[in-house]
Amino acid sequence: MKRSSANMPAVVIARDDTSNTLLLSSMGAGSLEHSEVQRLCILALLTSFSQASVANPDRLIYSLAGKMFYPWSPVPFGGTRTNPGFARYEGRTPAALLKFIVSESLEVYQKYEYREALQFLISAANQVLALQESGAKDEMDELMLKGMKKSGSIEWFGAAVIPRALREGRNAFAQARGVVFTPRQKG
Repeated sequence: MKRSSANMPAVVIARDDTSNTLLLSSMGAGSLEHSEVQRLCILALLTSFSQASVANPDRLIYSLAGKMFYPWSPVPFGGTRTNPGFARYEGRTPAALLKFIVSESLEVYQKYEYREALQFLISAANQVLALQESGAKDEMDELMLKGMKKSGSIEWFGAAVIPRALREGRNAFAQARGVVFTPRQKG
């Protein structure tokens, strides 16, 4: 059932700095334009992803897609196995991918007052942030590659190599601070 967005409260993704998590925040009906709501949601996600670690935020955007893009995901991302909602994505950049995820979630909320897509987005983003902060590199690599495949950034079949710019940056960070290993001398 389609509803009027004029009398619906605006829902924005916000960042809780004390717990370093994302949450949904409601505002009065008509208090923000749709474009402003979308901008604030994307900014909250990008800020959280940028502050999560030294990793490239694009790595976390692809991991988010890897966490969300399944046929059994809620509308607008899920659907039939042969035609899931995420197949509508046609962009080529991580920024376009994040905009697609946010705008599709907001559109479902505005049309049907169906919050599950937004709650699914928040839950997936918080899980990705928790994985990144816990140092689960292998799981993050796996999610990122799934997200890249499902968004069309890399070939669906065959071996995939993580692009250099999206590789885990902890070792490079440690070396930049001066950690050097020397061979042990015999004697």
